[in-house]
Amino acid sequence: MCSNVYLTQVLKRYKSFGGVFAYDELKTVELSTKKVLSIIVNTEPVGSNISGHWVLLTFFSKNKTLIKCEIFDSLAQPIPDLPIALQDYIRLLKIPVKYSTTQIQSDFSNFCGLFCMARFMSILLNEGLDIFTNNFNIKNLNRNNKISVKLIFRYIKDLNV
Repeated sequence: MCSNVYLTQVLKRYKSFGGVFAYDELKTVELSTKKVLSIIVNTEPVGSNISGHWVLLTFFSKNKTLIKCEIFDSLAQPIPDLPIALQDYIRLLKIPVKYSTTQIQSDFSNFCGLFCMARFMSILLNEGLDIFTNNFNIKNLNRNNKISVKLIFRYIKDLNV
């Protein structure tokens, strides 16, 4: 599992990255009027001793108004399985939400942070969610850790950062 420190260090160079948060810290997040803003959210509260699971929330704005949100979860857990406070946060935004429904991470993998990192970079390259998930092996999820790392290296090269 990636730490919040590691994720922040790697992604802070991108203007569209808003930070890494525990789900119970979301009230402190200021949604900017940037065209795209992504944050990585842990499914455990800030004081938990459990490592939890990372998901990526991306907010899209047009004319300085939030128009939609994408929730990327590499495990594709049903929304009711997310923490209630996270569900409430999203519901209170009152904007359409697109949710990833294709599992690309093995249940035995701890690469959720890297999957979020890869999805974030793919968004910067205007890659749709379906195109992104098509990069992965849906029949053998154990292969996808390696694919996520390869994608990150490719995306970094493509983003020229």
